[in-house]
Formats: sequence, structure tokens, C-alpha cells
Amino acid sequence: MTKYFAYTDEAGNTGSNLFDQNQPTFITCTLLSKYNLDVVLKPFIDPILHDLNENELHANKMGLTKIEPYAKKFKELLSKFDIKPIFTVVDKLHVAKLKLFDTFFDSGLNPNVSNFHYGIRYMRLPLCSHIVSNISLEMAKRFWNIYKNHDENVFKEILIELKDNINRKKIDQRALELLNHSLNFAINNPLELLNHQRDTKDAPNIVAFGLLLNGLHDFTTKTKGIIKEFVHDEQNEFAKTMKELFNILKSFSVPQDKFSYIGQIIKQNNFLKPLIIKSSHSSYGLQLVDVCLWIYNRSNLLIFEGYPKSLELKKFIDSVSYIFNFTLDQLENDVMEILYDTATTPLSKNEISNAYSLIDEINTKIGI
Repeated sequence: MTKYFAYTDEAGNTGSNLFDQNQPTFITCTLLSKYNLDVVLKPFIDPILHDLNENELHANKMGLTKIEPYAKKFKELLSKFDIKPIFTVVDKLHVAKLKLFDTFFDSGLNPNVSNFHYGIRYMRLPLCSHIVSNISLEMAKRFWNIYKNHDENVFKEILIELKDNINRKKIDQRALELLNHSLNFAINNPLELLNHQRDTKDAPNIVAFGLLLNGLHDFTTKTKGIIKEFVHDEQNEFAKTMKELFNILKSFSVPQDKFSYIGQIIKQNNFLKPLIIKSSHSSYGLQLVDVCLWIYNRSNLLIFEGYPKSLELKKFIDSVSYIFNFTLDQLENDVMEILYDTATTPLSKNEISNAYSLIDEINTKIGI
């Protein structure tokens, strides 16, 4: 069994403020290697730090001017130690929109929503797509505020506006019927659905962390590996929540196939130790993460003009990375895959039988 060391840092942290126009996304970078990067990188990074007269690598401080002379070396280190970059990209506005959808379209709270349509990913995602594509920025901002203070009157106004929006669009009539049915209960009973108060668990940081853990489970399962050490850059506001979430999610992953359903889990044992929180100053692994994250986050390739080695580093990182997105584009891609499969894949008798078995299993779990 291959043992991996994992090092994670983040960019775009605005906490629970989802509407900073200068930082619309929250991104994490994780470097996976079979080697302890805090040990093997020391003889390579120390000379760079000496040249720069710095005590640690900070890509934002270095900029392309100071990264360029060492870009080839960084690329060589990624290759030499077989380092696999994993990125999570979270659209902060999408977080608010998804939370609005989950607040009213929850079969555990809204009796007008069946567990079949909410619980099964294949059914839920197309309905979710219709909703989030009709939530304006202003609606998302208003909801995010009242999600904290439970203003049922504003929530009701948002739901009415949302219902008007979807009824003006040409969408599937059955989907429209289901969404109207769920919104009718929500509009008449807004306070019953505002049963949770926003806290740190709803921040993009925690959404990304959960996405990352699921991705690490998936990667290690497929490669028959295990995470020997998982190091995260030091946190203040979210360290406690991350540790709590890690202690829960380290033991299972959530299936992402189209017929998976809410509550379905796969037991896992892919982490050998508790989450380690370190300062980048004391971790060469985290310092290399910082460089990779900064380079990856430069989406406009024009800024690399005059920095050919940095551009090659950027292209290399992009070519070997695993990326997990929590964005509207990703949701729409997932929905398109579902619709394409539905239109092009005939169901065998065995698949139809399995579908009925799945419905029976779900109904048994919720006591029907």
C-alpha cells in the first residue's frame, strides 16, 4: 500500500463573506507525494531562500519577477518527487444559491418534497439547476443575510420572487410542477424551514475542505494508497471546525455517481493520523503548495509574457492536476451528463429491477 503525505493551503479566504467582487472564488491546493516534503525539499528550497534573503517562500510577495529564476527548479521538484497537485475550486456565490435551494427543497422539512426527488442525485440535480440559475445576486445576498438572523418575512419575499422567476422561464413542465409544489409550502411556512442558523460550517472554506476530503478518499481508494500525514496551513477562524469535520469525514466518503442518494456512504480508512495544522514557516511542503497555488490561480496567461519558465510551470501544473469544482458550471455539466445518459442509454431489465430495489431501499430507510 502506497503511503502519501498531503499538504494543503488556500487562497481567496473571505470567511463567511461570499460577495467580495475581488475574490469570487475560494481555492485550495493540495500536494500529494510518497515523500515527506518537509524533509526532502529542504536542500532544494534553503538555497532559494538564501538567494532571496527570506525565511520562507511567499509567492504573492515574490511575484513573477522573483519566481521566474526558480520556476524550472519548482517544476523539476514536482516531477522528481512525483507530486500530484489537487485543487478544489468553490464559487462563493454558488454556495449561497445552493444553500437557498437546500433550505426550501429538503424532504426532511418540506412535506411537499418527496425523498425520491430530493434524495437521489439523478433527480435532485436537474431541479437544483433550474433554481440556482434563477437566483439573482441580490436575492442571494438577501438570503445569506436572513439565513443568519431568521427574518421569515424577507425569506418569504425571496421565495415568491424565485417562484415568479421560474414560472416565466420555459422549463420542463414536470420539473416546474415539482418546484412550484415545494415553493408553495415554503412560502406559507417560511419559519419552519429556517431551522438552522448560519455558522462556520457554511463557509466556502468548509465546503472546499469536505470536497477535498472526498477527493482524497477517491484518489487513495483508486490507487490503493493511504494518507500517512495530512498537513494543513494554520487557520484561526476555521481550525476547530476543520478538525471536527476531519474527525467525521475521515471514516467515510460520499458517492458521486448519478444514482447515489443522500445518506449513502462508503466506509473508508484512508488516513493514518489526525489532521496536522502547521505554519508555512515550519513546512517546506506548504511553501511549495503556496507557489503552485499562486501560479495556478493566474488564469490570464498574458501576465506570463516575458516569464517563459513560469509559463511552463503553469502549463505543467495544469496538465498533471486533479480539480474538484463546486460551481454553477460544474452543476450544469453534471446535469447535461444525466440528461444525455437518459436520452441515449436504454435500460435493461436488470437495471429496471435494480431501480425498483433502490426505491425500496430508500423507502425502508425513511420508514415508508
